[in-house]
Amino acid sequence: SFPAQSLQPYVTHNGIRGSFAIYFDDNNKLQRVEKLR
Repeated sequence: SFPAQSLQPYVTHNGIRGSFAIYFDDNNKLQRVEKLR
């Protein structure tokens, strides 16, 4: 399952907006989320 709390910094009252790069390690553990321009 995807750890939705990882997107919490990007959530507004209008939802989530933008494009993101989501990185996982070799064990499919979330490493980081980056907002793209």
